[in-house]
Amino acid sequence: MPIGVPKVPFRSPGEEDAVWVDV
Repeated sequence: MPIGVPKVPFRSPGEEDAVWVDV
C-alpha cells in the first residue's frame, strides 16, 4: 500500500465492524 493514500471507513450491509478501504 502506497504511503499517503487516504483511507475511509466503509461499512458493508450486514457487517458489524467498518473496514478501511483505499480511496
